[in-house]
Amino acid sequence: MKKVNRVLAVLILLVILAGIIVALHFRRDIPMIPWSDDTIEEFLVEKIDMEAEMKEMGESNGSQDVFYSTASDLEQKSSILVLASPTGKREVFQESILTELEVSNILKNENDRPIQDHILVFEPIAVNLWGKVLSLKSPLNLMLRGKEYILCLNFYEKPENYHLKDIEQSMYLLSNPYIGIIPLEDPPSSVYLPTGDTNPSYHEIMDYAYVFSNDSEETLYLTLRENFIKLIAELSPRDPLSVRGQE
Repeated sequence: MKKVNRVLAVLILLVILAGIIVALHFRRDIPMIPWSDDTIEEFLVEKIDMEAEMKEMGESNGSQDVFYSTASDLEQKSSILVLASPTGKREVFQESILTELEVSNILKNENDRPIQDHILVFEPIAVNLWGKVLSLKSPLNLMLRGKEYILCLNFYEKPENYHLKDIEQSMYLLSNPYIGIIPLEDPPSSVYLPTGDTNPSYHEIMDYAYVFSNDSEETLYLTLRENFIKLIAELSPRDPLSVRGQE
Protein backbone atom coordinates (compact mmCIF):
# COMPACT_ATOMS: atom_id res chain seq x y z
CA MET A 1 0.00 0.00 0.00
CA LYS A 2 2.83 2.39 0.88
CA LYS A 3 4.47 1.63 -2.46
CA VAL A 4 1.23 2.45 -4.30
CA ASN A 5 0.92 5.72 -2.40
CA ARG A 6 4.49 6.65 -3.32
CA VAL A 7 3.80 5.92 -6.98
CA LEU A 8 0.66 8.04 -6.89
CA ALA A 9 2.55 10.88 -5.21
CA VAL A 10 5.26 10.75 -7.90
CA LEU A 11 2.66 10.77 -10.68
CA ILE A 12 0.88 13.76 -9.14
CA LEU A 13 4.20 15.61 -8.83
CA LEU A 14 5.01 14.89 -12.48
CA VAL A 15 1.61 16.22 -13.58
CA ILE A 16 2.14 19.41 -11.56
CA LEU A 17 5.64 19.91 -13.00
CA ALA A 18 4.34 19.33 -16.52
CA GLY A 19 1.66 21.96 -15.95
CA ILE A 20 4.23 24.46 -14.71
CA ILE A 21 6.44 23.85 -17.76
CA VAL A 22 3.52 24.28 -20.15
CA ALA A 23 2.43 27.47 -18.37
CA LEU A 24 5.94 28.94 -18.54
CA HIS A 25 6.19 28.06 -22.23
CA PHE A 26 2.77 29.59 -22.86
CA ARG A 27 3.71 32.82 -21.07
CA ARG A 28 6.94 33.01 -23.06
CA ASP A 29 4.94 32.86 -26.30
CA ILE A 30 2.53 35.66 -25.34
CA PRO A 31 3.46 38.76 -27.38
CA MET A 32 4.19 41.70 -25.09
CA ILE A 33 2.87 44.72 -27.00
CA PRO A 34 3.13 48.18 -25.43
CA TRP A 35 -0.36 49.64 -25.70
CA SER A 36 -0.71 52.92 -27.56
CA ASP A 37 -2.54 54.22 -30.61
CA ASP A 38 0.74 54.12 -32.53
CA THR A 39 1.49 50.46 -31.84
CA ILE A 40 -1.98 49.28 -32.89
CA GLU A 41 -2.35 51.36 -36.05
CA GLU A 42 -1.66 48.29 -38.19
CA PHE A 43 -3.99 45.98 -36.24
CA LEU A 44 -6.80 44.70 -38.43
CA VAL A 45 -10.38 45.56 -37.44
CA GLU A 46 -13.33 43.18 -37.63
CA LYS A 47 -16.97 43.89 -36.90
CA ILE A 48 -18.79 41.26 -34.85
CA ASP A 49 -22.33 40.33 -35.91
CA MET A 50 -24.17 41.48 -32.77
CA GLU A 51 -27.46 39.76 -33.57
CA ALA A 52 -25.74 36.40 -34.09
CA GLU A 53 -23.72 36.92 -30.90
CA MET A 54 -26.87 37.66 -28.90
CA LYS A 55 -28.57 34.52 -30.21
CA GLU A 56 -25.56 32.48 -29.08
CA MET A 57 -25.97 34.04 -25.64
CA GLY A 58 -29.57 32.91 -25.54
CA GLU A 59 -31.38 36.12 -26.50
CA SER A 60 -34.43 35.01 -28.47
CA ASN A 61 -35.12 38.19 -30.41
CA GLY A 62 -31.62 39.18 -31.46
CA SER A 63 -29.68 42.33 -30.64
CA GLN A 64 -32.74 44.49 -29.92
CA ASP A 65 -33.16 42.66 -26.58
CA VAL A 66 -29.78 43.93 -25.42
CA PHE A 67 -30.43 47.60 -26.12
CA TYR A 68 -32.44 49.59 -23.63
CA SER A 69 -35.46 50.69 -25.64
CA THR A 70 -35.25 54.38 -24.72
CA ALA A 71 -32.76 56.99 -23.57
CA SER A 72 -34.71 57.14 -20.31
CA ASP A 73 -34.12 53.42 -19.70
CA LEU A 74 -30.39 53.86 -20.24
CA GLU A 75 -30.27 56.81 -17.83
CA GLN A 76 -32.29 55.04 -15.14
CA LYS A 77 -30.21 51.86 -15.28
CA SER A 78 -26.96 53.82 -14.93
CA SER A 79 -26.09 54.74 -11.35
CA ILE A 80 -23.30 57.02 -12.61
CA LEU A 81 -23.12 59.45 -15.52
CA VAL A 82 -19.90 61.34 -16.18
CA LEU A 83 -18.45 63.63 -18.80
CA ALA A 84 -14.92 62.42 -19.51
CA SER A 85 -12.06 62.33 -22.02
CA PRO A 86 -9.53 59.51 -22.61
CA THR A 87 -6.01 60.31 -21.43
CA GLY A 88 -4.37 58.00 -23.97
CA LYS A 89 -3.42 55.40 -21.34
CA ARG A 90 -4.75 51.90 -22.02
CA GLU A 91 -4.07 48.32 -20.97
CA VAL A 92 -5.06 44.98 -22.41
CA PHE A 93 -6.86 43.22 -19.56
CA GLN A 94 -8.04 39.64 -20.21
CA GLU A 95 -8.36 40.36 -23.94
CA SER A 96 -10.37 43.51 -23.22
CA ILE A 97 -9.32 47.14 -23.31
CA LEU A 98 -9.15 49.04 -20.04
CA THR A 99 -9.06 52.78 -20.76
CA GLU A 100 -8.17 55.63 -18.43
CA LEU A 101 -10.33 58.76 -18.65
CA GLU A 102 -10.17 62.15 -16.99
CA VAL A 103 -13.52 63.16 -15.52
CA SER A 104 -14.47 66.79 -16.18
CA ASN A 105 -17.97 66.66 -14.73
CA ILE A 106 -20.21 64.29 -12.78
CA LEU A 107 -23.74 64.37 -14.12
CA LYS A 108 -25.13 61.76 -11.75
CA ASN A 109 -23.91 59.64 -8.84
CA GLU A 110 -26.41 57.55 -6.90
CA ASN A 111 -23.75 55.86 -4.79
CA ASP A 112 -22.05 56.67 -1.51
CA ARG A 113 -18.60 56.27 -3.03
CA PRO A 114 -17.03 59.39 -4.56
CA ILE A 115 -15.97 59.48 -8.22
CA GLN A 116 -12.24 59.91 -8.76
CA ASP A 117 -10.73 62.48 -11.13
CA HIS A 118 -9.37 59.62 -13.24
CA ILE A 119 -11.35 56.45 -13.84
CA LEU A 120 -10.82 53.15 -15.68
CA VAL A 121 -13.50 51.82 -18.02
CA PHE A 122 -13.71 48.64 -20.10
CA GLU A 123 -14.39 49.46 -23.75
CA PRO A 124 -16.56 47.04 -25.78
CA ILE A 125 -13.68 45.87 -27.97
CA ALA A 126 -11.84 42.53 -27.83
CA VAL A 127 -8.12 42.24 -28.57
CA ASN A 128 -6.31 39.36 -30.25
CA LEU A 129 -2.63 40.06 -29.61
CA TRP A 130 -1.45 37.00 -31.52
CA GLY A 131 -3.37 37.80 -34.71
CA LYS A 132 -3.18 41.57 -34.15
CA VAL A 133 -6.95 42.00 -34.55
CA LEU A 134 -9.41 44.36 -32.86
CA SER A 135 -12.96 43.00 -32.72
CA LEU A 136 -15.69 45.63 -32.40
CA LYS A 137 -18.58 44.25 -30.33
CA SER A 138 -20.78 47.23 -31.22
CA PRO A 139 -20.65 50.26 -33.52
CA LEU A 140 -18.66 52.10 -30.82
CA ASN A 141 -15.06 52.67 -31.90
CA LEU A 142 -12.20 53.14 -29.45
CA MET A 143 -12.61 56.46 -27.68
CA LEU A 144 -10.21 59.11 -28.96
CA ARG A 145 -7.84 61.03 -26.74
CA GLY A 146 -9.03 64.59 -26.18
CA LYS A 147 -12.61 63.91 -27.33
CA GLU A 148 -15.48 64.22 -24.84
CA TYR A 149 -17.97 61.48 -24.07
CA ILE A 150 -20.85 60.87 -21.70
CA LEU A 151 -20.30 57.50 -20.03
CA CYS A 152 -23.19 55.53 -18.54
CA LEU A 153 -21.64 53.52 -15.73
CA ASN A 154 -22.08 51.33 -12.71
CA PHE A 155 -19.50 50.55 -10.06
CA TYR A 156 -17.25 47.54 -10.51
CA GLU A 157 -19.12 45.14 -8.22
CA LYS A 158 -17.10 43.06 -5.79
CA PRO A 159 -17.96 39.61 -4.43
CA GLU A 160 -19.02 39.41 -0.81
CA ASN A 161 -16.12 39.73 1.67
CA TYR A 162 -13.78 40.77 -1.16
CA HIS A 163 -11.65 43.87 -0.64
CA LEU A 164 -11.11 45.93 -3.76
CA LYS A 165 -7.51 46.45 -4.82
CA ASP A 166 -6.32 50.01 -5.41
CA ILE A 167 -6.70 49.78 -9.19
CA GLU A 168 -10.17 48.24 -8.82
CA GLN A 169 -11.31 51.27 -6.81
CA SER A 170 -11.10 53.23 -10.08
CA MET A 171 -12.73 50.60 -12.32
CA TYR A 172 -16.23 51.11 -13.69
CA LEU A 173 -18.42 49.06 -15.99
CA LEU A 174 -20.62 50.41 -18.75
CA SER A 175 -24.25 49.95 -17.71
CA ASN A 176 -24.78 48.64 -21.22
CA PRO A 177 -21.59 47.58 -23.05
CA TYR A 178 -23.23 48.12 -26.42
CA ILE A 179 -24.61 51.65 -26.05
CA GLY A 180 -23.13 53.06 -22.83
CA ILE A 181 -20.75 55.54 -24.50
CA ILE A 182 -22.24 58.72 -25.99
CA PRO A 183 -19.83 60.74 -28.17
CA LEU A 184 -20.37 64.50 -27.83
CA GLU A 185 -18.76 65.25 -31.18
CA ASP A 186 -21.46 66.97 -33.25
CA PRO A 187 -22.19 65.57 -35.70
CA PRO A 188 -20.50 62.30 -34.70
CA SER A 189 -18.20 60.95 -37.39
CA SER A 190 -18.92 57.49 -38.74
CA VAL A 191 -17.78 54.95 -41.30
CA TYR A 192 -19.33 51.77 -42.73
CA LEU A 193 -17.78 48.33 -42.22
CA PRO A 194 -20.21 45.54 -43.16
CA THR A 195 -19.93 42.36 -41.08
CA GLY A 196 -17.56 39.92 -42.77
CA ASP A 197 -16.19 42.57 -45.12
CA THR A 198 -12.49 43.10 -45.86
CA ASN A 199 -10.73 44.03 -42.65
CA PRO A 200 -9.21 47.52 -42.69
CA SER A 201 -6.35 48.54 -40.44
CA TYR A 202 -7.15 50.49 -37.28
CA HIS A 203 -5.27 53.44 -38.83
CA GLU A 204 -7.97 53.67 -41.52
CA ILE A 205 -10.90 53.95 -39.08
CA MET A 206 -9.34 55.34 -35.89
CA ASP A 207 -10.71 58.88 -36.30
CA TYR A 208 -14.38 57.81 -36.47
CA ALA A 209 -16.67 57.73 -33.44
CA TYR A 210 -18.90 55.00 -34.89
CA VAL A 211 -18.30 52.02 -37.18
CA PHE A 212 -21.67 50.93 -38.61
CA SER A 213 -22.57 47.72 -40.42
CA ASN A 214 -25.80 48.93 -42.01
CA ASP A 215 -28.37 51.74 -42.18
CA SER A 216 -30.63 50.35 -39.44
CA GLU A 217 -27.72 50.17 -37.01
CA GLU A 218 -26.82 53.78 -37.81
CA THR A 219 -30.40 54.95 -37.27
CA LEU A 220 -30.65 53.08 -33.95
CA TYR A 221 -27.46 54.55 -32.50
CA LEU A 222 -27.78 58.11 -33.76
CA THR A 223 -31.41 58.33 -32.62
CA LEU A 224 -30.51 57.04 -29.17
CA ARG A 225 -27.57 59.47 -28.96
CA GLU A 226 -29.75 62.45 -29.89
CA ASN A 227 -32.50 61.48 -27.44
CA PHE A 228 -30.04 60.84 -24.62
CA ILE A 229 -28.34 64.23 -24.96
CA LYS A 230 -31.78 65.91 -25.01
CA LEU A 231 -32.73 63.98 -21.87
CA ILE A 232 -29.62 65.15 -20.02
CA ALA A 233 -30.41 68.74 -21.01
CA GLU A 234 -33.99 68.37 -19.72
CA LEU A 235 -32.84 66.90 -16.41
CA SER A 236 -30.52 69.87 -15.86
CA PRO A 237 -32.15 72.72 -17.82
CA ARG A 238 -29.92 75.45 -16.38
CA ASP A 239 -26.73 73.57 -16.96
CA PRO A 240 -26.82 70.20 -18.79
CA LEU A 241 -23.44 69.36 -17.29
CA SER A 242 -24.33 70.17 -13.67
CA VAL A 243 -23.74 67.64 -10.92
CA ARG A 244 -26.71 65.53 -9.81
CA GLY A 245 -26.67 63.30 -6.77
CA GLN A 246 -23.28 64.30 -5.42
CA GLU A 247 -22.76 67.25 -3.13
